[in-house]
Amino acid sequence: MENVQILAAIDLGTNTFNLTFAEIKSKDEVQIKEKYKEMVRLGEGGISKGEIGKEAFQRGLNAMKKFKKIIDARGTNKVVALATSAIRSAKNGKDFIQAVKEQTNINIRVINGNEEAALIYQGIKHAVHLDKEEVLMIDIGGGSVEFIVGNANSAKLIRSINIGAQRLLDGFVKSDPISNSDIKSLRNYLQNELKELLLEIQEFNIRTVVGSSGSFETLGQVIASRQKKDITTLNEFTFTPTDFKPVFEQMIKLNTVKRLEIPGMDRQRVDMIVPGSILVDFILSHLPTVNTLKVSNYALKEGMIYNYVEEHAAQLSEFYAQFEQNIRTKSVRQLTKKFGIQQQHALHISQLASDLFNTLLPLHQYSSKEAELLKYGALLHEIGIFINRSGYHKHGQYIILNAGLAGFNSDEIIWLGNIVRYHRKSLPSFEHLHYNILSPDEQKKVNRLSALLRIATGLDYARRNIIKSVSAEIKRDKVILYVFAEDTPDVEIDFVQQNALEHFKFAFGLDLKLEHEVKKSSI
Repeated sequence: MENVQILAAIDLGTNTFNLTFAEIKSKDEVQIKEKYKEMVRLGEGGISKGEIGKEAFQRGLNAMKKFKKIIDARGTNKVVALATSAIRSAKNGKDFIQAVKEQTNINIRVINGNEEAALIYQGIKHAVHLDKEEVLMIDIGGGSVEFIVGNANSAKLIRSINIGAQRLLDGFVKSDPISNSDIKSLRNYLQNELKELLLEIQEFNIRTVVGSSGSFETLGQVIASRQKKDITTLNEFTFTPTDFKPVFEQMIKLNTVKRLEIPGMDRQRVDMIVPGSILVDFILSHLPTVNTLKVSNYALKEGMIYNYVEEHAAQLSEFYAQFEQNIRTKSVRQLTKKFGIQQQHALHISQLASDLFNTLLPLHQYSSKEAELLKYGALLHEIGIFINRSGYHKHGQYIILNAGLAGFNSDEIIWLGNIVRYHRKSLPSFEHLHYNILSPDEQKKVNRLSALLRIATGLDYARRNIIKSVSAEIKRDKVILYVFAEDTPDVEIDFVQQNALEHFKFAFGLDLKLEHEVKKSSI
């Protein structure tokens, strides 16, 4: 694969060893590829004693040998392996590292807690859409829990505390289900361990918590199942403290057998979800300003990849001068390049769609969020041609739903897929699954944004790039759209009249009339 570096990143966690491959074309073109996971429970039976137990030692070694075979078969330019809490705090951690080196030739580097937290921050900010507002990021591992307060630009607070789910499980969960007295003891312990940290966090007036790794992913899946949401990805899945409370009650009141029956429960985390849930509830009880929780699919292992890319940018065969702050824009751009979209045409359609959105703002009254979705829909509207030009709007929806676009939550991916789906051919229909599952307000949004995209694509139907701007006059029963062009836009106007007027009437309840004015370029 020319001009592509293959990186294998191994995260040796307390419960799970993760192997992730990434293809790196440049500093801005990083694609997370195959992921492999081995539940080794390295901390089981020994973490409270400060050692890796004999059976856990062997499980970890077997996992690394398995990873070695996968890495050799895949082919890589570089392997990065980092060890965290369990190995960091174990008396025989060095023995484990040496055994792995001897049997696999993989070098493991032990990182401290703050470095682990910093890498987790790197991972989260490449998966979740952050802005200027500070959020609290929490990664509940088996040995330690990492706390980060930060935004899209920087981390303001980083802490790593040895209160991981496996440590709490070994130290406080003495019965199944957990007893009230053990819950009280655990909460008292957390109060002692987190007292000073929580005082620091409270100064930021946190409204959003972003959780990564197993416990949060399990909680997110259970809550999504309770809400009967058919989500394509847990990334950016959002819930509230009110949504969390009944799930927390289930976790502490039910025994293991009953917890396994809960829809969405991860069998491998059915025991550690108990102390994990108590920890989340404890934190929320001390941060009353929190009203939103989000799940991040990325954490340490992805942070390792992006950190490697930043550190080695000068060595990459291609790289861009600046690293884009908006993860959504970056992931959409990568997708357009991957599927060979004609960039100039896509950018022109995006500009026309944005102009239509802005000139019709008094009519639809949508925010910058909808404007952003329309822009991305415009950039991706022809992505389905990669599969087949016939029905490419349907193929485009399929690609968007399954491409794993970073920075978008599950709802936004469905909206975006629908916008692309309905920019041509048939109108939105309840017979189509991914439209029918939307709420009435969401359907209205799709109707209107896809109508604007349909008009925008029509205005460059002949790909002459002659339409330079538009403006609208909104009347009681109709909208007059003024089209300003460098040449007579007869082909474009005719196409819009034949293919977009019905959709506009369907979406906005008004007729659309087009008028044009030719302004020849002076050059």
